[in-house]
Amino acid sequence: SCTSPVMKQLEEIDSFLADNPKEALSQLEGMKEGVGQGASRRVAAKHSLLYSIALDKCYIDTADLSIIQPAVDYYSMHGVNVDKKRMHNYHGCILENAKDYQKAIFSFEKALSLSGTEDYYFNGLAYSAIGRMYQSSHNDKEALAYAEKALESFVAIGHMENTRSAKYALGIINHNLRDFDSAD
Repeated sequence: SCTSPVMKQLEEIDSFLADNPKEALSQLEGMKEGVGQGASRRVAAKHSLLYSIALDKCYIDTADLSIIQPAVDYYSMHGVNVDKKRMHNYHGCILENAKDYQKAIFSFEKALSLSGTEDYYFNGLAYSAIGRMYQSSHNDKEALAYAEKALESFVAIGHMENTRSAKYALGIINHNLRDFDSAD
C-alpha cells in the first residue's frame, strides 16, 4: 500500500526522535491539528505513539491517557511488534504517572513479552519501571526481583549509567527489606 506524505513525515521524525527529542516534539506538536482531522487510524496511532515517546524523552511527565489512546486502540490489533512493544511501554509510563500501578505493570509485562531476550536495554528499562511500581506499592520483595533483572540487563550491555541507577535502586530496596549488608 502507498505511504501517505504524513506517514512519511512521521517515519522521518521517528528516525531522529531518540537523538533529538526536542525537535521531534516540536514537529509533532505542529502536526497535531492536521493529524486529528480525518487522518487514518494508522497515522493517528503513529503520531500518538511518537508524541508519547517525545514527551517522555523530553522529561515531560503526563498522566493524560488520551495522548496515547489512539496508539493503544490501533496497535492492540494492528501494526508490527516493535510499535506494539513501544506502545505498551509508553502506555505503561503514562499509567505509572497516573499512579495506576496494576495496569502499568500489566502494560510493561506485555511490552516485555514482545521484546526479544537480547533487547537488554529495553528490557532493563521495563524491569526498572516494574520494580519502581512494586516499590511504590510497598511490595519490596517483588521490587527486588525486578531490580535484579534490570541490573542484569544493563550489566549485559555495559551501560554504566543505568547500571549505577539499578544498583542504587537495589540498595534502597534492600534497605527497606532491612538487609543492610546487601544494601551497602
